[in-house]
Amino acid sequence: MKKDKDGEYISTKEAGKMLGISLSTAMRYFDNGILKGKKHPITNWRYVSRESVLSLMKKYGMKVEDWD
Repeated sequence: MKKDKDGEYISTKEAGKMLGISLSTAMRYFDNGILKGKKHPITNWRYVSRESVLSLMKKYGMKVEDWD
């Protein structure tokens, strides 16, 4: 997990694991704006806001307690 002044960020792999989706689906969610976060300017790695993942989990009735 990466901390920033804007909050905590996780990799797309970690976000996919939390949501029960594949890495490619997590990357697509990020690219389509479903998951919020930042993209590294040089490596183009995606860093997903942990809060974004948790709010998506709440929206679809997934257990958030396991990941808090």
